[in-house]
Amino acid sequence: MERVKESESEPPVSSSSSAGKLEEEVGRVMDQARELHESGASLLWKISNE
Repeated sequence: MERVKESESEPPVSSSSSAGKLEEEVGRVMDQARELHESGASLLWKISNE
């Protein structure tokens, strides 16, 4: 299998609009990750304190 260079597989961010959309998406993903982490921590606490 031939490996594709990262620069070829990902479209370049050429405008501030694209960069802004990317930042928004990253923010949403970070919020989801934080919520999952908190949920997991809560479940682990409940399990360990039964």
